[in-house]
Amino acid sequence: MAVLKVTLPPALDQFVQDQVAAGEYPDTDTLIHEAILRMMPRAEADSFRVERFNALVQVGLDEIERGDVIEVTDIRAFLDEIAAEVEAGFADRAA
Repeated sequence: MAVLKVTLPPALDQFVQDQVAAGEYPDTDTLIHEAILRMMPRAEADSFRVERFNALVQVGLDEIERGDVIEVTDIRAFLDEIAAEVEAGFADRAA
């Protein structure tokens, strides 16, 4: 197992020491180990989101290269048109 030296700011060091003293963890190594294990799913999810975002951006770039684009000169009118289409779709479902 690798040895890692960690320097914490005083407030975090005190928190770690308090947790160990209260019996929440048998030692600081265990506390830090568990903290990292709890962080891993979030880090993995963040990585997945970045990969997914990059893939979707690439799809858009590929569409631009192929010329599959819509030219918008009036953004307000374009957004109003999209909103109308959405509302019509909801109205159709309600009917």
